Amino acid sequence: MKKYPDWVPEAVLRFFESLPEGSGYSKAPIHYMADRANQLDIEVLAYAIEDPEMEPAWKAIARRGNKVPPERFAKEILDVSYRVRHMDRYPTVAQIDAHRRMAKRARVLLADLRKNVGSRLQKDWRDPRVNFLLKRNFHTEPLDALQEFAEYLDLTARDMEETRTELTAYVGKTGDKNAKRVYVIRLLSSAVKAAYSQPLHNVVARTSAVILDEQEIDPDLVRKLVKLGENLEPPYWAG
Repeated sequence: MKKYPDWVPEAVLRFFESLPEGSGYSKAPIHYMADRANQLDIEVLAYAIEDPEMEPAWKAIARRGNKVPPERFAKEILDVSYRVRHMDRYPTVAQIDAHRRMAKRARVLLADLRKNVGSRLQKDWRDPRVNFLLKRNFHTEPLDALQEFAEYLDLTARDMEETRTELTAYVGKTGDKNAKRVYVIRLLSSAVKAAYSQPLHNVVARTSAVILDEQEIDPDLVRKLVKLGENLEPPYWAG
């Protein structure tokens, strides 16, 4: 194993070394997003491991290692890094509505096919040549494929709505110039509080600075933002 600072918990280093270089990791990838947490997020974790200013944070995490595996905090770093990188790709209300409309159309079409032409089409689909082409593309019968497509659109719309709700709840005005800072601090604070039953403002402050690549974030700012958002639920992926 490469030489790392001795204040970083061994379990964190083993987890970091296990991450495949150049590929991706995300504990809870968001379904509608095309890519997963990638090398950029792994580099953020590497920075957190190597940064001398993170020494107090890692020691605080290590002291609580008997109750919570230290690598969990490393995973939170990856997840928060992933989410803040994709803030501009969170769905709009119009995009969510469009998915719901498409799902509704698919269900209407499915009902019409089953009612009016289903039996005739099913007979045609038994033709080996037609069946081969359909199964190669759909891996199922066409009516079943349409049903799966409608369900997929519904699931995607729900995922989009859930992540949109999370973003607006944690940030408020997403166009604000400080939106990324607010998002990172509140997300990380909620995840830390859920894991350790303590706010650990100093840990959140320094780790947020690493994720955002800022020189320093004042623990007092963390306290202020956490207090303003104290009624927020922990993020759904923290647990």
